[in-house]
Amino acid sequence: MKTKLSVLAIITLLVGSSWISNVPAKVQPAATTVKTTNLTVTPAFDFFRAHRQTRNGATVTWGFSTCSGVEMFEVQRNVFFPIEDWAWEPVSMTSCSGARSYKFTDAPIEAGYNSYRVVAHMTDGSEVISDMSTIRIISH
Repeated sequence: MKTKLSVLAIITLLVGSSWISNVPAKVQPAATTVKTTNLTVTPAFDFFRAHRQTRNGATVTWGFSTCSGVEMFEVQRNVFFPIEDWAWEPVSMTSCSGARSYKFTDAPIEAGYNSYRVVAHMTDGSEVISDMSTIRIISH
């Protein structure tokens, strides 16, 4: 067994060294220009969470990378069709104050599955949408 491994190791070394000898000494990369002065960073959510609060409420917390260019945040709730954009309803609007995190408590809410997301409305008219989080409220 050891002799088979030794023979395989020698063959691997020979093949590898012949391949390396065929590689040019200096590989020229394709011409690329990177401008660092006009670097555009796309704002994004640092985190997003929704969790049950009390027996019939939910708390949504989120953080956003920068308030530069953010007009407002809109918390949206969806009870029936979370994959359909038309089914989301706004439940709160808040301006971007430069805080590290934001919080909204929605109570009381109906029993069942309640999905939440946050939409950041940008000053240029675009939107950045958070992930979706679903909580379940059980009727007692």
